[in-house]
Amino acid sequence: MFVDVLLPAARKRLVTITEDAPLIEAAGLLHSGTDLVVVCHSDGTLAGLVTKTDVVAQISTCQGAGCTCALTTVMIRDPLICRPGDTLLGLWSQMKARGLKNVPFVDGEERPLG
Repeated sequence: MFVDVLLPAARKRLVTITEDAPLIEAAGLLHSGTDLVVVCHSDGTLAGLVTKTDVVAQISTCQGAGCTCALTTVMIRDPLICRPGDTLLGLWSQMKARGLKNVPFVDGEERPLG
């Protein structure tokens, strides 16, 4: 079975933000109920990810203006991603090995789909 069967549900959960946004904006999105914010380049392609863990790590060392730093200083670069042709078993194995709960779903040009 392929991961594309999950795409309709994944589309509903997609939350994106631009890479030049401040960390506090991503924190607000995470606070509203999502577990993962996909950070995008200006052309709409995947730049990285921000999770609640990333925000907490930055805030825990905040020396005044840490909340307004750019996402590029905090985001996870080169994250595990899935594409429509990937198998569920293969993806699940990689997620389990890395201890991940969520991964972004991208197309062939690495544009977020879900």
